[in-house]
Amino acid sequence: MPAPTPSLQRLADGPARWHTIEHHEQVGSTNDLALASLRAGTPPGHVISADRQTAGRGRRGRSWQDRPAGASLATSVTLPSLADHNALVPLVAGVAVVDALRRAGVLAGLKWPNDAVVELSDGGRAKLAGILAEAVPEGIVVGVGLNVDLRGQEPVEGATSAAEVLGADVDRWELLQEYLGALESWLGDLVTDGPLRLVAAYRGLCTTLGRDVIATVGDGEVVGRAVEVAPDGALVVRTGAGARVAVSSGEVVHLR
Repeated sequence: MPAPTPSLQRLADGPARWHTIEHHEQVGSTNDLALASLRAGTPPGHVISADRQTAGRGRRGRSWQDRPAGASLATSVTLPSLADHNALVPLVAGVAVVDALRRAGVLAGLKWPNDAVVELSDGGRAKLAGILAEAVPEGIVVGVGLNVDLRGQEPVEGATSAAEVLGADVDRWELLQEYLGALESWLGDLVTDGPLRLVAAYRGLCTTLGRDVIATVGDGEVVGRAVEVAPDGALVVRTGAGARVAVSSGEVVHLR
């Protein structure tokens, strides 16, 4: 795999947030490398990407299923703590991923909180990317696992890739460049102007809104219709009894 393109490298050389863009053919976990970078005192703004992970991690302790080299792109970035806005960082990353995919021609949306998905003709959905944000005292790491091209691979239930959706090759470096640019822009907007524009953009992309869902919260479940994304990023579910329950973490399943 070639090194990042000159246009991507310019993101690190210019006045942008990213000071180093580091690529590997194979790593255990890009998030683990990014966490180690923060803990070693490297300033936030470090980008670590890989063609393949052997110990990738997803939300809620899941493992990120490994793909052959070149089929996916794993990327982790380090950020400073955003104080009151830390809880919105996963939503920022989700919007940035979808921005990048849409620029490539993939009409993606977001399953709450931050899975990038495409809607299928049968009413279902297929996952394109997952996001894992981890906060430590030194800052925040945001990892993205993006399916670039799964054509010719063993099908994975519930998953697809950008190339499969388009029926054409996809340039991973252009995707990464667009993602980093969008992430930079949305983070700046969040810090400068607060969450209102971000949350409005997220609502417009969220495929969970208007759907009947089951939300697992702690040891219990909330069943109802997803009706709102609150300013703090919580999903508001209206139950059959008319109660409105804010779900700030947990697993959400779309019902047919």
